[in-house]
Amino acid sequence: MKLTGRDIRILLSCACISFSGAVVSLVFPLYSKMFLKAEPIAIAWALSAGALIYIGAVPLTGKGADALGTARFGRIGTAILLASFLIMATFRSMGILVAGFLLMEVGYACFWPAVSSELSRGKSRKSLNRTLGVYNITWSTAVTVGFPVTGWIFDHNPDLPLFLGALLAATALILLWKLPQTNNGAPEPMTEIPQRPRDWRKHLISARVLLFGSFFSLGTASTFFPLLGAEIKMTALSIGMVIFFIRGVMTILFLSLVFTERWHYKFKLLLVSQAVALAGLGLFFTAGGPAFFSISLAAIGVGAGAAYGAGIYYSTFGHSDSGAKLGMHESILVCGTFAASFLGGPLAQKFNIRAPFALAALVMVGAIALAIFIMKRRQAEEA
Repeated sequence: MKLTGRDIRILLSCACISFSGAVVSLVFPLYSKMFLKAEPIAIAWALSAGALIYIGAVPLTGKGADALGTARFGRIGTAILLASFLIMATFRSMGILVAGFLLMEVGYACFWPAVSSELSRGKSRKSLNRTLGVYNITWSTAVTVGFPVTGWIFDHNPDLPLFLGALLAATALILLWKLPQTNNGAPEPMTEIPQRPRDWRKHLISARVLLFGSFFSLGTASTFFPLLGAEIKMTALSIGMVIFFIRGVMTILFLSLVFTERWHYKFKLLLVSQAVALAGLGLFFTAGGPAFFSISLAAIGVGAGAAYGAGIYYSTFGHSDSGAKLGMHESILVCGTFAASFLGGPLAQKFNIRAPFALAALVMVGAIALAIFIMKRRQAEEA
């Protein structure tokens, strides 16, 4: 596998945007709770509104990227992100902070389907697996590093991280600005559409079911652990370091699977990864310090990383309209994070901050059961 100069610049822009995502994921709930005195349910529903915007937008932006050009949509996304970070960094009322956050979700919806579609075009099965592996490693490494760095900056000056997010968005815009277009702005057709295996569809459906369940757990951890950390007087750096483990495990998982052919078709491996995540959700209730929280969140990262890798592979393999398929992939995973915030907020308000993790465990059990049912039913139909 050889990455082109275009691929490298896209990957660098992905790293910048992923780091900016870590910035806002940590700063938004912490700043809202510590300085604007927002209630957990208000923060959770603001995050839910952002996820809902993303869910509705990505199928449209994915199709738009296929029709109008991935580079163009990538630039539009980074420009919107730059504007949103400047709004959030400059104005510090809760209403304007939420407005900037919602605008940011529109930017992400334009950016991610476009750049991931560009990287997947014209790839054989082996090349696609490795290219997507490098892509997954790039964005997950940036997010992993972003949380502790943002936490350290926030502890010293809580106003600076959002300006850092704006700087990263500007850098990504520069990286994408000079990318050459082809076909008058339309994306290049795939030079090769690989032959899909006969059992491809059952793997796709099962992977998407597990993707929803695992990102429900990831969304629960990302939304409510920072609030729990603030409640038990952890520093922002300590919270960022604990979240480092959930993203770090995802990065290690992506790295270990880059050169592993056909791992996506090992359904039992996917089930094992989800069982590990389920155990992590159970451990969360007994966790009483950063070490146990780290183990719990790392286990959740195992499930999310495996489901994400399988889902994105099936969404691109053998498709000429990969932008639209990746839009659906992104929509499903954000449906999980949206539901986690929307449903977990009232539970946290009525009971305690740990209550949403019980709901996440139930959703995970349901996703595993449904995925197994789908696989067995498809196998019976094929027999």
